[in-house]
Amino acid sequence: MLNGNLSLTLATYNAGENDVIKYGNGVLLLQETRNYLPKVLDLHRKY
Repeated sequence: MLNGNLSLTLATYNAGENDVIKYGNGVLLLQETRNYLPKVLDLHRKY
């Protein structure tokens, strides 16, 4: 479903599958998820 896209995978984990589908597999409008993704991706790069 997510074609190996790490950002979408993390967004799905954070916001839920329905919201990712609802927003067309693009940038989610949920502020919480927009804040979550950069933090987790930064940690992923560091480790």
